[in-house]
Amino acid sequence: MAAALLTTEPPIASPCISSCRIDPADAVCTGCGRTLDEIAAWSAATPEWRADVMKALPDRRAAYRERNPAA
Repeated sequence: MAAALLTTEPPIASPCISSCRIDPADAVCTGCGRTLDEIAAWSAATPEWRADVMKALPDRRAAYRERNPAA
């Protein structure tokens, strides 16, 4: 049996807020703050990788809003 695939921890939910628009200058979704690569990899990513991405998102979104106050 593939015990390495079993976990008791719930998966980290996607930060998607269904407001998807990729900013061409930053290549980041203006809704959730993830890059296209992060969005594509999310469903197969490890919980640790997802947690690292989640930690980066608040700063990323704040930096985007600072550069684009009308957004």
